[in-house]
Amino acid sequence: MTLEQLVPYYRGVYFTTVALKKRFAERGPGGREAHDEADRYQGMTSGYAEAIRETRKQKGR
Repeated sequence: MTLEQLVPYYRGVYFTTVALKKRFAERGPGGREAHDEADRYQGMTSGYAEAIRETRKQKGR
């Protein structure tokens, strides 16, 4: 994938984690662990998206 293709890809992944977190929060005790895992994944995805933005900026795209 190109850097340009990765931008909307990671945006989609991020918003998928938002939806999953809402669902997991409603599922009781087991849902809390899944919610926390989705939260960690959301943080990782945000970090990747920021790295892509920075790389694009350095390449002048």
